[in-house]
Amino acid sequence: MCRVDFGLVDDHPDIFDSPVAVPSMHLIGEQDGLKTLSVELTQRYLNPAVLYHTADHRPLPAKPDECLQVLAAIEAFIIKATAAAATF
Repeated sequence: MCRVDFGLVDDHPDIFDSPVAVPSMHLIGEQDGLKTLSVELTQRYLNPAVLYHTADHRPLPAKPDECLQVLAAIEAFIIKATAAAATF
């Protein structure tokens, strides 16, 4: 997990001078007070997987059905990312 409110990009500009080419998944709550910063952070990665949910600044929404959907998306992302890494 990467917190956007600690100035990650400002503190480490050398890391983000070009899009970071690692698999990244960004879970963003529609009610998150840091939503704008989270969206900006996604733009720092090459081909980010971005998933929005209805909650606030938490990785998993409180609604059980929505939480299961997010967990399924995380699992699919991990499977895809590890399969891609295995081909190197």
